[in-house]
Amino acid sequence: ENRMDDEQLAVRAAIIDSDEQHRAMVPQLCGVAYAAARSAEHQNLADEVSVAARRTYLGVAEGVSAKLTPWPRFEVVDSLTQVVAGTNYFFKVRVSAADETDEHVQLRVFSSLFGDLPVLVALRRGAVAEGPLVYFEADAGADA
Repeated sequence: ENRMDDEQLAVRAAIIDSDEQHRAMVPQLCGVAYAAARSAEHQNLADEVSVAARRTYLGVAEGVSAKLTPWPRFEVVDSLTQVVAGTNYFFKVRVSAADETDEHVQLRVFSSLFGDLPVLVALRRGAVAEGPLVYFEADAGADA
């Protein structure tokens, strides 16, 4: 069951409400709103899909049992949102250890209006992920 319990829904609602004033000040750009980097809501959403992102990054299929090493770091450094029948979140996440050269991945995460758990839709890595965070399609590919 991928439904959140009442306590999780209450916490999620509180986080969303706390961001409401900030969002009111965020300008719209072609349907994508620039949001503050590192907000608690965005970090929590990214954390919820971090295992799926690690599987995708390493090329490990969902049904395959594998011991995954955790990310050295998983810190949202930039984000965009797009309201659809739910919300598409675009995150630029720093995944390298503090003493290493910066490495980033970009995630596209969908959160439905019905309280379902967020879903990793796409992951970009490589040179494109090091660039600015922009809207990208679900089939953008690892390095596109």
